[in-house]
Amino acid sequence: MASREELESALAGLKAEEDAVTSQLAAAKRRTAAVQRQWVLPPIVRRASVAAYIAGGFAVEPAVEYLVAYGRQRHWPDRCVGELGELVHDLVLATSDDNIAELAALDGLPDVGAFAPALSYAREWRTVVHARRLNEQSGIAPSTAQLLTHAEAFGSDLPDAARPRAIGSVSASRARAWTYRLRRRWGGRLGRPRVKEAVPTDEKRDKARCAATARPAQGSKTGANSVPIFGNAWRAHKRGRLWGLYRPALCGNARRSRNGNAMRAQFWAHIFGQVVAARAAGRQR
Repeated sequence: MASREELESALAGLKAEEDAVTSQLAAAKRRTAAVQRQWVLPPIVRRASVAAYIAGGFAVEPAVEYLVAYGRQRHWPDRCVGELGELVHDLVLATSDDNIAELAALDGLPDVGAFAPALSYAREWRTVVHARRLNEQSGIAPSTAQLLTHAEAFGSDLPDAARPRAIGSVSASRARAWTYRLRRRWGGRLGRPRVKEAVPTDEKRDKARCAATARPAQGSKTGANSVPIFGNAWRAHKRGRLWGLYRPALCGNARRSRNGNAMRAQFWAHIFGQVVAARAAGRQR
């Protein structure tokens, strides 16, 4: 039979193991509760997301960026843009018409001051849309000063508590940092739009027909077994530029080539195949 001391020692070991298991169980419960609270948005964040959606011109992009920043501040796992866009749509559909009208006006709301962070993303999105419109319709790349002027005009009809913080003029370092973050977040860059003259469809078709006319390579004999080679393509291949200039894109839409023309990519790929076949036939002879 074990002695009293041995029994007390065994009992103390069991109590220590029980305490460790209890502590581990409590930690697991806390982790489970934290995971369950992830991406469970409080009412104020839901209303702010809908307000950003409305102020951004009924676009999900500013609300999505607001939710991304909100989740990162709380160290939540990242969610893809598509899922957050669906979440914003669900929040808008779950909002009544009366609440939509209140969030569009933002007059007399007690929690209107909490909407300023979300509305700052709406201001950025409105500025991006303005810049893209100038790029596409007028071929104009707005300057930093023009972007800041347009951004400062946002929210002039909003209450002071909901209005995003002023940015400043182009001479201020804070304003230049804001435009840098704007370009980085929304895919903008410094440069000048490429403006080209529109080529009629008939002219494009005639050029493609002329370029597709086959002729044998120089110094080769034409015959039933000869492989037609395009002269310009052959010279480009000899200079080592054919595949480097017209290789297909490896990212984005697979049907698009690097210069955005799938037909040209297929055409030059066909030429390259004929060049390789002609060189193989020449080595065999």
